[in-house]
Amino acid sequence: MYSEINYQPNGMVHTPKSIMEVDNWIMNLNGGEKIAGMTAAYMMYNFFCTALEEKDKALREWISKEKEEAKAISRDRKNRPLYECNMGAAVHDKLINLEFYLDGKGVDIK
Repeated sequence: MYSEINYQPNGMVHTPKSIMEVDNWIMNLNGGEKIAGMTAAYMMYNFFCTALEEKDKALREWISKEKEEAKAISRDRKNRPLYECNMGAAVHDKLINLEFYLDGKGVDIK
């Protein structure tokens, strides 16, 4: 749903470097402005968390599908030349490294 939208900064307002910068700005507001500012900020925070979760899920599904295809290519030694099988194994390994990287396990994906 959200993944179909191409998000771009709008340039009309400052882009904060952290959620703390937004919190500090909101804390300088008064009364009802502070409540409205906090509500709007965290509604957008939730919105983008959901959008990022959808993107992450779609990426992981794509990786899983491509990994299975690469594994099948690497094992098909009867019908494919050796270089294709080796490339399938190499792609499979790179996709595993990408999964580790996305999981925050610090694998260098270069």
